[in-house]
Amino acid sequence: MAKTVKKEIKEVEKKKKQKEAVTGDVSMLQKARQELIVLNLDNARKKLKNTSSIFVKRKEIARILTKMKEKELLNG
Repeated sequence: MAKTVKKEIKEVEKKKKQKEAVTGDVSMLQKARQELIVLNLDNARKKLKNTSSIFVKRKEIARILTKMKEKELLNG
């Protein structure tokens, strides 16, 4: 009986950590997308001196999305 309670507690804690990790990833994704929008606007206004930063930001977004997908697949 005590073992099942301990297992349930561990499962709840594990799910809580997973939710926190996903929430962190979502906020990072939102921030990166917002920064990409600003970069694109600056580029359109000819204020952006380093246009490769747009490419770098897109790569960052792709990495975040990949990380989120991996977590989703691992957690089932």
